[in-house]
Amino acid sequence: NCVEVKAGAWSCYNKGDISRFFSVPAFDFVTVDAPILQAWLKEGQGIWGFRGEMGPAGWHRRHVLLMKPYYLMIYDDLECAHPTTYHLNVMADGRRQTKNLMHYDGRHDVDLEFMALDLGDREIRHTEFDVTLSNSAFVPPPKFYQQLQLHIDGAPNQHYATVLVPHDRD
Repeated sequence: NCVEVKAGAWSCYNKGDISRFFSVPAFDFVTVDAPILQAWLKEGQGIWGFRGEMGPAGWHRRHVLLMKPYYLMIYDDLECAHPTTYHLNVMADGRRQTKNLMHYDGRHDVDLEFMALDLGDREIRHTEFDVTLSNSAFVPPPKFYQQLQLHIDGAPNQHYATVLVPHDRD
């Protein structure tokens, strides 16, 4: 999953560094600090390998708590003057939504529960995504690359708090 920063015509990205890590038998905790950078790209230029002019667009701090073995809590702390969107891609064949709780019928006999803890008046949007590889000798089974996507739009400086719980199919 990721948080996308929408800064008008500029492309924004962040690359984080682990600033805190703590591990014990019951849980793992990590914090990643990542400045959000704006890249002023020329027409047709992509961000991958970009070495041009950049400027600050904000700060993104992600806290991740894994309560072993199943509960993954993610808190995205954003200091950013631009709107953002939280994205989650799930390899699943179906979903059910009850307010801020999503159930995904995952593949390989693993389902996923997703909860947006601080949804407030924000809406959850759904799309589907299918990665199609070209020039590949591998011929996958149907829907191999298809993913269900979840999106939550946020205002400037708005945070995201989520819980993900994978589990065996009921």
